Amino acid sequence: MLANTLTVGGVTLTRIKEGDYSSEYRKVTATEEYRLIIRHSNAKPTPEGLARDRHNIELVITTFPTATAPQEVSKAYWVAEQNANNTSIWTSQSLLGFMTASDNAILTAVHGWDS
Repeated sequence: MLANTLTVGGVTLTRIKEGDYSSEYRKVTATEEYRLIIRHSNAKPTPEGLARDRHNIELVITTFPTATAPQEVSKAYWVAEQNANNTSIWTSQSLLGFMTASDNAILTAVHGWDS
């Protein structure tokens, strides 16, 4: 089990819910709400009948509305799915490393609609 607090982007979130193979972490400030949800589930088996595991992490940041700006909701999530007997993290590690390499150049480009 992960810790009761996790730090994401310099913000420390506290676990507010756990169970059913998931946890939810949250922090609310005067101007924002940060919510991190970690879920695990069984995906549809392969045509050969092999069991599949699915892991998901979702981060939602809500900036509350002000007199001059509307509410803003930003969401990012990661999903990994593989055969249940495969414990390798190589695919996820490679993808996340690629996305954040070179001072986040790939993420910046994708947010600019590059593909």
